Amino acid sequence: MTVPITAPTAADFDVPRPKDVGVLAMEVYFPRRCISETDLEVFDGVSKGKYTIGLGQEYMAWPDDREDINSFALNGVYPACLRPPGEV
Repeated sequence: MTVPITAPTAADFDVPRPKDVGVLAMEVYFPRRCISETDLEVFDGVSKGKYTIGLGQEYMAWPDDREDINSFALNGVYPACLRPPGEV
């Protein structure tokens, strides 16, 4: 028994494109603790503008002792879970 092999035609690829595929929503989480980079330059005794101009930062945030990668992820996902499905 043999199976005939034919070249694909345009009709073989005429499939509708799926809808709602890709990134549909995004949430961002920043830790609550932050410090002014200008104040940090003074405290560290470095030249003015090293952090603010050199790195282009005005503030630096960091996690406290009760935050880890899992709590970061949960804080980012939680607001999206509260939205109705039509908004995501």
